Amino acid sequence: MSRDEILTLKPGTKLNLLIATKVLSWTIWEEKRGDYLYVIFQKPNDREPWRAFRNPEIMKERYRQIEASEIDEMKHIVHGLKDWSRSIEDAMKLFDRFYPTNLQHYSGIGDETVYKATIEYDWVVADTASGAICKAVLLYMERGDS
Repeated sequence: MSRDEILTLKPGTKLNLLIATKVLSWTIWEEKRGDYLYVIFQKPNDREPWRAFRNPEIMKERYRQIEASEIDEMKHIVHGLKDWSRSIEDAMKLFDRFYPTNLQHYSGIGDETVYKATIEYDWVVADTASGAICKAVLLYMERGDS
């Protein structure tokens, strides 16, 4: 992704999915349960989701690995995705994984407030601290210094 594409992302599911897959290396699985499609996430070093069952080979048929671009919020029920882009608590846990980091708050005239998040040489200014953190982390990872 280019810097401009990252900077134009709005807080929400798409930005959170990018954090999960590009930063945390989570694998996305679609699980079919009757008429419903669930999206679940496998963290690095976790076993595949069907292996938790008594008959894993039978359960394996219910699962398939998918890309973030295949997720349709009208069709899928998403489980286990943190809201890094809107929750400052979740964003700070993510931000603390990198060093050196810096988060600054700037107040302007009236209610105008912006946040600047910096990781090494990558910095982002956004309306919310969590949005700035997520975008700075993505920029850092896209640069390939991780």
